[in-house]
Amino acid sequence: MKKIAIITGGSKGLGKGLVHTFLNEKFEVISLARGISGLSSEKLQEVAIDLSDVTQLENKFNELLNKIELSDYTSLYLIHNAASLGHVAPIDQNSTDTIARTIQLNYTTPAILNAILIRKIKSWQGKVRIAQISSGAASKAYFGWSLYCSSKAGLDMLTRTIALENAEHSNFKICSIDPGVMDTNMQAQIREASAQEFPSIERFLNYKKENWLIDPKVTAAAITETLLKDGYENGAIFDVKHMIYK
Repeated sequence: MKKIAIITGGSKGLGKGLVHTFLNEKFEVISLARGISGLSSEKLQEVAIDLSDVTQLENKFNELLNKIELSDYTSLYLIHNAASLGHVAPIDQNSTDTIARTIQLNYTTPAILNAILIRKIKSWQGKVRIAQISSGAASKAYFGWSLYCSSKAGLDMLTRTIALENAEHSNFKICSIDPGVMDTNMQAQIREASAQEFPSIERFLNYKKENWLIDPKVTAAAITETLLKDGYENGAIFDVKHMIYK
């Protein structure tokens, strides 16, 4: 029987790493992203989509799920990786469009996709696992990151509430994972901010200077291993450092 993973933001960084590791675990993989990963596999389907555009989201995801014959599969994983910092600056310096699109991508899109998937699998007996990529910023406020911090905090609470709502479904689990600081485009964006916009900039410059940033491939492998071992509780929120440095 087959296994399938749907990964948002699978074209680069951690998302690309997750696509690679799930392919290595013999999953069929669907990547939802604006770009293409460059990975080559007959088991990989890459769907071009702007996940911050709510007008196309529901129809495209429903269409995608309707093409999956669930009776052919034993497991379905949905991993919400796509995210944006927005404009790194106090909230009053963010445009209305930036605010709306950042919250949409980081929080509303996962909520919508989760709702659609849960409706779809209500009567299915296969294993369903949802993993939401969160951040340490979900529990720590950073000047200039109001949109990112608040949307990631919301994502963690979404994990807890969905777990509670689906506690009676023995085949279902959802978790939220803080991946730690990785050497990705998001970190590069952070380093380009000014000290006025982001007073903590020196700390993040040092992450790069001191070679403290984790290769996203290493993080992806640790996340995949943890998800497949399945030893966490429904609604769990945990830190990737405990997976890598165990």
